[in-house]
Amino acid sequence: MKKILLMLSCMAILAGCSKSENEPEVIKNDYANTKWTATDDIAELIYGKTCTTTIEFFEDYTCQEINKRVGMKFGAGTFVEPGTYKLKKDSIYWTIGKNTIGGIAKGSVLATNMGTVSGGKRTYTKE
Repeated sequence: MKKILLMLSCMAILAGCSKSENEPEVIKNDYANTKWTATDDIAELIYGKTCTTTIEFFEDYTCQEINKRVGMKFGAGTFVEPGTYKLKKDSIYWTIGKNTIGGIAKGSVLATNMGTVSGGKRTYTKE
């Protein structure tokens, strides 16, 4: 009888342990398979005309940055660079080459820590 009570007590203790204490926090990847575009005012200052930067996030935590420069003779074209990204709580951090940019999405807007010519921060809009 004592063995049965001891076993039941152990089972109750084990059942009371929270799984969250032993398992790492899993962050839902709301960025997977999304595309975000922003005006690139720094490139417009250098090249003139219309310049945009688009960032695409994929399910496997890779991404790509697409820079479009339209309507100029020098430096025109579409340039694609691969990268990776990671999630931390409500933020996303992506690395293209040696540059890492951080941001937080709220609805269809992705606000970043990247500066602009006007002194603000680059803001992307979800496509």
